[in-house]
Amino acid sequence: MRRAPIDRDSATRLRYIGIGFRSDPNLGHEHRSETMIGNDGKPVTRDMVRAAVGVYNTESRGSKAFSDIPRALVTILDNLAIGKTTYVKGADGQLQISRRKDKTIVAA
Repeated sequence: MRRAPIDRDSATRLRYIGIGFRSDPNLGHEHRSETMIGNDGKPVTRDMVRAAVGVYNTESRGSKAFSDIPRALVTILDNLAIGKTTYVKGADGQLQISRRKDKTIVAA
């Protein structure tokens, strides 16, 4: 079943409410570009994701460094089960992320 394209106002709202993905207002949901967006609204590179994963593993949740991690990435990392792998698409390509048995996150 094909979804109806969303209107321009809805797509713009999705872009700015912090869901973490940039959506093209002219396209429907199934055609959106799923590049990770940082808290500043700019696309995140693979190196920035690797740095954020390092902060996620070492810093406490209340720290200033932890609050700089994109919210969408924190949600992805929180929900990643032990032994599972996921992929995050950055501005310059995708990055494989997995959770080890010791509950740390590894970005390869």
